[in-house]
Amino acid sequence: MRRILSLLLAVTMLLSLGGCSIMEGNISTLLKVPRPNKVQQQLRNAIDARLGTNIKYISPAGGNYRTSLVQVDLSGSGAQETVIFYLPTADAATAGIAVFTEAADGSWSLTKRIEGLSPAIDYVEFHDLSGDGRLDILVGWLKGDLARELAVYDAYAAGNGLLYADGYNESRFFLDPDNNPLIFTLSYDKTAGNGTAKVVTLGKDGILSEQKSCAIYAHFDTVTAITYSRISPTTRAIILDARLGNTAVTQLLFYDGNRLLNPYYLDGELAPSFVRETAFSCTDIDKDGVIEIPAATA
Repeated sequence: MRRILSLLLAVTMLLSLGGCSIMEGNISTLLKVPRPNKVQQQLRNAIDARLGTNIKYISPAGGNYRTSLVQVDLSGSGAQETVIFYLPTADAATAGIAVFTEAADGSWSLTKRIEGLSPAIDYVEFHDLSGDGRLDILVGWLKGDLARELAVYDAYAAGNGLLYADGYNESRFFLDPDNNPLIFTLSYDKTAGNGTAKVVTLGKDGILSEQKSCAIYAHFDTVTAITYSRISPTTRAIILDARLGNTAVTQLLFYDGNRLLNPYYLDGELAPSFVRETAFSCTDIDKDGVIEIPAATA
């Protein structure tokens, strides 16, 4: 009975496929007529043949892709691959990621199988990090209440396809003004009140290896927002908003391609003007593309 229910759930999800993700909130996509049953059955047969019939489908806890099956054009060919997140067995210690590609005759082949770093996923994103026209797979793996590990995979590379991995508490993906990819991570110890911010970019060899970091103030309960935006007509910053009880804490991190700086955090202390007894967070109040930053005044 459990196997039948699992198969019914899987088939239901497959019948819903029609866009890049079935959970993007695009109503027109959700209302599209399902693909022919024959095509779906061929994909189902390929999954059973290559992954087995006892797998357990899992979904990322957050992000834009909160579904166990995602259709996305990884190869840049114009045709969508199907990416599946699953546990090989219900009690498996690590999850897997499988990429299936559809052939002209409607059959499906397993392009890539990736062994994950934990049994649960924080979020998934797809970005062309190297500029080769193909999308890389960014996965945040959940390894505990706050312990997470970011991994970047190339579905067309040899082996597991792992390009980069590092621990984090918070992670974001940004594009700089020249459309170069930036992976931003925060790692912190709230008890000690300190931590590290890091920007990871492509090195000259095309590998995610260039890392710039700086210390951050971590006397906060929760991070409420991380944005990369203009704070003046000519200056951009990574804006870190956090809360400590009823107190708002803001940090401005400046990245110029060579350094990541936190100039208002010195000797373990954050400038008083960036700690305020107010609920206001940084926001573009007048919609001019420049973020306004509340500051405490005497």
